[in-house]
Amino acid sequence: MKSVDRLERPTARLNRGGCPPGALLLIVTVIALSLSVVQSRADNAERRILILSAFNYTLPAASQAINGIEARLREAGGQEFAIDAEFLDLFRVTDPAHEMRMAAFVREKYAARPPRAVIVLGSAALQFIMKHPDIVAPQIPVVFAGVSPATYANLRPPSNVTGVFSS
Repeated sequence: MKSVDRLERPTARLNRGGCPPGALLLIVTVIALSLSVVQSRADNAERRILILSAFNYTLPAASQAINGIEARLREAGGQEFAIDAEFLDLFRVTDPAHEMRMAAFVREKYAARPPRAVIVLGSAALQFIMKHPDIVAPQIPVVFAGVSPATYANLRPPSNVTGVFSS
């Protein structure tokens, strides 16, 4: 697993690859609103955002999408926050045991310092978080990108899940 802080940040290509600029703006807006709503619940808690990518970190578009989201969130500014990212590798490794290991890993890694919001990239990542809603923290806002309307409708996510559909 790689943290966003250790990834290369190709500034000329932040919006290429996984997330169109309009989707990034929507994600930033939803996250900013979500952080404001949960602010009253924990004023002294560190503001953390977790990005869960369905892909492997070696896929350039996956890293670029995360870099683009991070850049837009930092540009929106106003609030200090930490961003963590996990590459779940759900397309390359489809073994159910892998998914369970990843769920346990994420749950344990972020148990002491849960995020205020989760961004999921790709249909498999949304399915993952819907299948394991307690992996990070129940009832926190989830924002998705790269999910088809049909997948979203089939999952019937709760009201704390919103995002950008892929075409």
